[in-house]
Amino acid sequence: QNLKYPVALKHFVELARQIEVGELQAVVIANSRYISCGVYDLYMKVGRIAAAGGKVYSVDEGLLELPIL
Repeated sequence: QNLKYPVALKHFVELARQIEVGELQAVVIANSRYISCGVYDLYMKVGRIAAAGGKVYSVDEGLLELPIL
C-alpha cells in the first residue's frame, strides 16, 4: 500500500480545483504507480481530473483515460 495516499489525494483534489477554475489544463506524473495504491484508486484520481475537465499524462504510460464500456 502506498503510504503517501492521503497526501496524493489531497494534491489531486487541489489540482482538480485548479482545472475547474481554468488555472491548469492537465496533470503530468512520472508513473501511475507513484500516485495510487491500486486500480480503483487510480480510476478515482484520473476520474476526478477528467470530471473537472482536465487530462492526466504519465511520462511512462502516456495519456491516462477511463475506458468505460
